[in-house]
Amino acid sequence: MSISYREFLNQNALREPLPETDAVTGTSGSEFYISAFPPDGAQEGSLWFNINTDDSRLYVRYDNNWIGIR
Repeated sequence: MSISYREFLNQNALREPLPETDAVTGTSGSEFYISAFPPDGAQEGSLWFNINTDDSRLYVRYDNNWIGIR
């Protein structure tokens, strides 16, 4: 299971939900995901933080691939 960064914050924040115009989704509609597996249907430019303990790094969706950022 994966959720977007916005959903994660909305489910776990003690404050009010984030406004629709914040930097989490950006102007292109890209999202930030936190999960152990790549999210299905992510748009180009989306970010994914892999929480798998063997990897634990950030990826960007580019040309239908997840590219690792070191």
